[in-house]
Amino acid sequence: EGLVSGYFVKIGNTNDEVSLYKKVAGAETMIIDGTDGTVSSSSNNPMKVKVTCDASGNFSLYYDNTGTGANYILQGTVNDLTFTTSAYLGVLVKYSASNNTKYFFDDVYAGPIIVDVTPPSILTATVIDATHVDVGFSEAVELNTAQLNLNYSITTMGFPSAAVRDAGNFSLVHLTLGTAMQNATTYTLTCNGVQDNSGNAISNGTIQFSYYQPHQYDVLINEIMANPTPTVGLPDAEWVEFFNRSAFNIDLGGWTFSDATSDYTLPFYILAPDSFLILCHASDYASLSVFGNALGLSSLPSLNDDGDSLKLRDGSGKLINAVNYSSSWYQDALKDGGGWSLERIDPNNPCGGINDWKASTNSNGGTPGKRNSVFANNPDTNAPELLRAIILDNQNIRLYFNEPLDSGIAILTSNYSVNPSLTVSSVIAKNDFSVVDVSFSNVIQSSTVYTITATNISDCVGNIIGSNNTARFAIPDLPNSLDVIINEILYNPASGGYDYVELYNHSEKTLDLNQLIIASRDDSGAIKDPAVCSDGFLLLPGEFAVLTENADWVKANYMTPNPQNIVEVSALPSFNDDEGKVVLLTNTGNILDELHYSDKWQFALLNTHEGVSLERISYGAATQDSLNWHSAASTVGFGTPAYVNSQFQNPNADNNITIEPPTFSPDQDGYNDVLLINYNLDAPGYVATVSVFNDRGVLVRSIAKNALLEQKGFFVWDGITDEKIRAEVGAYIIWFQYFDLRGNVHAEKKIAVLAGKMN
Repeated sequence: EGLVSGYFVKIGNTNDEVSLYKKVAGAETMIIDGTDGTVSSSSNNPMKVKVTCDASGNFSLYYDNTGTGANYILQGTVNDLTFTTSAYLGVLVKYSASNNTKYFFDDVYAGPIIVDVTPPSILTATVIDATHVDVGFSEAVELNTAQLNLNYSITTMGFPSAAVRDAGNFSLVHLTLGTAMQNATTYTLTCNGVQDNSGNAISNGTIQFSYYQPHQYDVLINEIMANPTPTVGLPDAEWVEFFNRSAFNIDLGGWTFSDATSDYTLPFYILAPDSFLILCHASDYASLSVFGNALGLSSLPSLNDDGDSLKLRDGSGKLINAVNYSSSWYQDALKDGGGWSLERIDPNNPCGGINDWKASTNSNGGTPGKRNSVFANNPDTNAPELLRAIILDNQNIRLYFNEPLDSGIAILTSNYSVNPSLTVSSVIAKNDFSVVDVSFSNVIQSSTVYTITATNISDCVGNIIGSNNTARFAIPDLPNSLDVIINEILYNPASGGYDYVELYNHSEKTLDLNQLIIASRDDSGAIKDPAVCSDGFLLLPGEFAVLTENADWVKANYMTPNPQNIVEVSALPSFNDDEGKVVLLTNTGNILDELHYSDKWQFALLNTHEGVSLERISYGAATQDSLNWHSAASTVGFGTPAYVNSQFQNPNADNNITIEPPTFSPDQDGYNDVLLINYNLDAPGYVATVSVFNDRGVLVRSIAKNALLEQKGFFVWDGITDEKIRAEVGAYIIWFQYFDLRGNVHAEKKIAVLAGKMN
């Protein structure tokens, strides 16, 4: 300020520049005009400024906008001998009141010019692709020597075809190779003659680098913290862990990490062999990086507590790994409520699904950045299975397998055959390669059921498909009333469990569940909580399908020979434990079947109804007939999802009044648990009273009193007396009396034996 004289650097000014000024008795003159716009209002402007002057008054002004001192850019030169000596050095800052704390100065030097005598060295060699390598030097390198391709040599490949110094970072040189590098190969780069700005030249500088194009499953999603609250011992933050199971460095830059709804691009990051990376929100980086290598992103997929579909793809879009987890994967009811991570058991079993994941056993609730606590040898020895097929249109179908396939084998048309004959024209592997779309050159015919067979298909570890390699498909028909019926319901599952409803195709049609809606009714009788049964599931004649919100839970808690027919839906209506209404209708609103169940329909001698399904006894009998429902047998685990009910019977009533079986044993073992009392009359409209007497003639159970009959039907006795106790072992008389309004009275008695196990 004032009338001082000398030289100074002005940073900012009207043109946002770094310029050199001369001041004589308070009068300023710009002697080097720096580049306009070098000072940015959108940055905190880290920078280094250097001014040199020799004995002849030759000034040079340099500016480095990286703040590292390795990227000085010459702003200009001038010769000026106005002042040849100096006594003081200082800093003057002009600022507004709001910016009074926003300036910092460090590394200030004034003195003789520091002579650089150290040549540059190679710090990095980064593979961009098969024909491009970036070389990073320890300091800015001189343009001409840096761009001379003969100054670089790569083993087995010779000189690059071109070398270009980066326009913004003068310590970086981009090499273009004349031929492509070989995958999974290590090379040595040698550099000679490249100079820094002081003329120091590198001599025989070498560095090794590897070219490697990652294969599928080289990098795995290895651990997932989807629900960190309540915390156990780790930060309250969502994160996923990646693991590099290959023997090479892998650059994750340009890769995408996604969930079911969004994709996020990863920045440059070299993931070393046999190492882990914690991927988290930038705001959680500080708290998670103490556990291991971490990468904080401004945006990250939200990890759903109850399940999500996570995918990792490389820069070309190739799927590297996919995980479709659900809350059942914890396999521990005490840990699926929060605070515990999901850990992969065996990285060498990359497609193991639920069988290769479980809740962490570490006392902190997880093991971010290190080997998983559940790590163990857990090989996949099971062959893949073809689960089902759906129709996409009249020339395309979609196949669902139980695990990801080797995509190179899965897309071979020769691995598929169809009967009756359809010619396979192309195959595309979808999603995580557990789904395959098959196209035909000819048209799928209506009213024809086809069988497709997959051969030579293998999973991602090489297991070849076995006998479970066929699926049937047909163009679906529109359902009519009772074409598909409600066949079983679990409305009161065990604690922590899930309801299910079983449907049965009681027609000769092929039906698609995406045409159906499952619902309930409110107190006024209006439809409520409608839910689409499936986004596509063919139900052929005589087949079962189970609808549930958690297929894994149903499979884990009930035996089923047809797990592929347990269909997970996003939502089911809420079914009360005491009673409820189940409505099955088409997506156009036509009612197909309806059940108003009651917990009183359960077998009276059960200690608890929790976890016990109600099973339909006969397909042909009325859905709302309480006698057509019974508790599932204990011998099948109290439920038969996706297969024939343990209490199923096909009434045979050809000879007026019959009973079957003549000997029954109501012990819930699934074999002859109930007695069917069948009737087949000459006309409907009879009124019947059905009673059970013991061998002493004492009435033990009134089954029906003045019941109006259809022409054909049945009653059920479950061995329980009117006093709600089990009847004694022995012979019983079934008295069936019926009359019509014309006064015609008929009566028949049958003998049934109630058997029991010997103590």
